[in-house]
Amino acid sequence: MLEEKEKRAPNALNVYRVIAALCVFLLHATIFDAFDQREGVSPFLFFLFPSAWGGVFMFMTLGGFLAGKGFSSGRYEMSVKGVLDYYKKRVVRILLPAWAYLFLVILLVYPTMFTVEIEKLLPIVFLYFNGAESVNGIGHTWYVFTALHLYLLTPFFHFFFAKCKKRGNGSLWGLMIGIIAAGLVFRLCMALYISSLPGTEHGSVWYNDIYTPFWGNLDLWLSGMILSEIDRSKVRRSRSVRILAGIALAVLLLVSAWFSYTNNGGYSWYLSPTLYAVVSLFFFDTFDREGGAKGNTPIDSFAGYTFEFYLFHSLVFMCVCKMFASYELPVWGLHLILIFLGFAITLLLSVAFHRIFERKQKQINPSKG
Repeated sequence: MLEEKEKRAPNALNVYRVIAALCVFLLHATIFDAFDQREGVSPFLFFLFPSAWGGVFMFMTLGGFLAGKGFSSGRYEMSVKGVLDYYKKRVVRILLPAWAYLFLVILLVYPTMFTVEIEKLLPIVFLYFNGAESVNGIGHTWYVFTALHLYLLTPFFHFFFAKCKKRGNGSLWGLMIGIIAAGLVFRLCMALYISSLPGTEHGSVWYNDIYTPFWGNLDLWLSGMILSEIDRSKVRRSRSVRILAGIALAVLLLVSAWFSYTNNGGYSWYLSPTLYAVVSLFFFDTFDREGGAKGNTPIDSFAGYTFEFYLFHSLVFMCVCKMFASYELPVWGLHLILIFLGFAITLLLSVAFHRIFERKQKQINPSKG
């Protein structure tokens, strides 16, 4: 009976991944249809404004955890062939779909970037695009390039963490705490620096020097990697601990949504990445267990398309808004259309795009497994 129940349950990390994707999707929907102006929106509906930043912090921490697990589990070997296999798979799984998506959007929305403004393509081609001053529909893809920088560094960090692992789990836990603390100190120091600048520069400095660069997300990624290195095979979390981990994540998401709804960020800009890292690590440590539910539910299926879903949602929002621009719809009506129609179209495009690159991905086999 318990085994059948496990089979019916979605994989907890897939649930986490879907939540992160929906945080970005729902918040961006409020921006494209001007719902974020909040006119007539009841405070009781604040949960419709989840933190898209929080969704990205979740993706970064999960990305580091899964990337590190690829090496710590032995799926990829620390050899020239193993590392090259790892890099090739990242290119096919992430870079090629991202480039294909960007080419499509630029061709449809801003074709002059291929001619008179070709210099704007350089950050995309040479992988240092951060989304600033970009055309509609591609700004959010900064995450892809930041993640690629971190994927590139992952084998080197794994080599170091594997050396630390020989000293026992204690050294890894200590290193993780140190990295999380260093990330918090970095952001608080940056907050003090930014507070000394003119108010008009606060947002741009935070965006360019903290939120989007790889060094601003390094603590999230590395803490996830370190957790994947720690031997947790002999530890079993009780049902009460699992409930606590779920509640901690839910509370963090709701509090972040309230700050997003009230548009009152302040120091939450600098504190929330650390909070998301700590709660996410607690969630991973609690639910990621050998022999746990593999997941064969709609949530697990959707989780496999979240990367493509992330890519396409902004373009779909832009097109749907244009489709209904001539109709005098109430803001609620347009918002509901954007959410439900936007979700359906984005999911269809995500599945199609995933299938295009899926065959190529299967041709690249990791060195083990």
